[in-house]
Amino acid sequence: MTSAGEGQFYFDFKADDTIYRYWDATPAVEFGFAMAEQALDVELRQETQYLAHFDAIRRAIDERYDVRGSLLATLISIAMDGEGTISISKRKRFAADLPAEVFDAIEAETRAVLADAAEPTEDGDGSAIEPPPR
Repeated sequence: MTSAGEGQFYFDFKADDTIYRYWDATPAVEFGFAMAEQALDVELRQETQYLAHFDAIRRAIDERYDVRGSLLATLISIAMDGEGTISISKRKRFAADLPAEVFDAIEAETRAVLADAAEPTEDGDGSAIEPPPR
């Protein structure tokens, strides 16, 4: 690197350019494709499934109770992360906003949706399919 004044620099490559000219990018490209496949086949599918379960729980609770949307979303996320349970500390934190009956309903609905998702059903050709969201 050579300085040619204020903010002006010249960079001279001092190595053999064959290290870049004949570089085999196959492993890097294969890795990129593997990560794209992982994102599409696994993570996108899991996210879609999570959202379908979330929406099923939200619809069921909305039909029975009047709960502010952001609070309901928070509690459903907590219940889904806790495999159908809202911790005692979270119940205490939101106790002023909701009666215990709503917490119980969210837990029960979350457990039901997650249990339904865990039980694959058979379609006509004998392959396992996941049940539709409730």
